[in-house]
Amino acid sequence: MSLVADLLSLPIPTSWEPFSEDPLSLTQQVFYWSIIITIFVFGWLVYAVYQYRHKEGDSDPPDAPKAGVFPAERADHTIEIAWTIGPLLLVCWITWLSLGPLDDYWDVDQGDEMTVQVSGSQWSWAFTYEDGSTTYGTLELPTDTRVKFELEAVDVIHSFYLPAFGIKEDLVPNTTTAMWFDTGTVEPGTYPIYCAEYCGDDHSKMLGQIIITEPAA
Repeated sequence: MSLVADLLSLPIPTSWEPFSEDPLSLTQQVFYWSIIITIFVFGWLVYAVYQYRHKEGDSDPPDAPKAGVFPAERADHTIEIAWTIGPLLLVCWITWLSLGPLDDYWDVDQGDEMTVQVSGSQWSWAFTYEDGSTTYGTLELPTDTRVKFELEAVDVIHSFYLPAFGIKEDLVPNTTTAMWFDTGTVEPGTYPIYCAEYCGDDHSKMLGQIIITEPAA
């Protein structure tokens, strides 16, 4: 897919690899738009400095600023309007792109095929399945399944972070939070789980993994 096409659309990201062959992530899109704007702004600046530089033998224009005299008004409403509308459209476009994946991730009206209770404590993860069984550190999910995570913290605030999927949600003591994910949006395999909220001395060791299983033959 071309860069121009990627900059005009944002499918749900399926990989966190920065240079994968997947369509651009939102972060990559913002980065490339920033480069485009930077080139445009500095290009215009260089052009203006060169085009309107004071040349030897040139006389000052009639409305040139003079010491002790209030400067004459110089206004170009066309440029002002363009400079206002252009960034506004770009910001609205990036906002719309960012809402696309969030709408899919957080749409609770799609129905949940599987619910997993996630419990965070210093410094481990516990996963309870619908049949009542519990695993520690490793969560196994079938492919092509919409999963709802019900998140609870046993002691202090934790953060359930799945970087490969681009989603994260805090676990707060005495509160149940929720997060949704469709395993059909990623390839089967093993993906890391991190705690993204400092939770004590062994915070960096609060690791886990999600295993997306291959479809049944």
